[in-house]
Amino acid sequence: MHGNDVVRMVLVDPAHEESRLFYVKQSAWLRVREQSEGRAVPPPRTLSPGEATMSFYDPARDYWGEEFQAFHDARIANPRMLGNTPLVVLAAGREDPPPGVSQELWVQLRAERRAQLSDLTALSSRASLIRDLTSGHDIPKDNPQLIAACIANVVNMALGKAGIERAPHRC
Repeated sequence: MHGNDVVRMVLVDPAHEESRLFYVKQSAWLRVREQSEGRAVPPPRTLSPGEATMSFYDPARDYWGEEFQAFHDARIANPRMLGNTPLVVLAAGREDPPPGVSQELWVQLRAERRAQLSDLTALSSRASLIRDLTSGHDIPKDNPQLIAACIANVVNMALGKAGIERAPHRC
């Protein structure tokens, strides 16, 4: 929505619109965007202090499926939507299977995930995928230094500081 305001971008173990998650209600692994009910996504709003501290799930306010369907539609219309904006996609390298998942399904889910992460790098002609072998899905907890280094790198690049850009594997 605000592409002209984006100079650089770092995505940390991002979800993809084709990601499959286990939905308890349906007792099945389903694609996120396929959970869309076709509702219009409301504009972002500021939560009141009381709402911000509530920790309950309200399905009526869950627009994740709709948001991912909209992202999918936007990518179909404009596959390289970030143009040449530098993009770093950080991905978990430690991939532990969820409890109760068969080895066959886990191999399939991992292959899909790897393809989806590579697909996200197609958003920009100047994208790199960095897989952190020390981190699981919670990269901010497992390796906050990597995230900080990547953010500092893209900020310094945006500011035009020479000699700051590092090798892609280190950010």
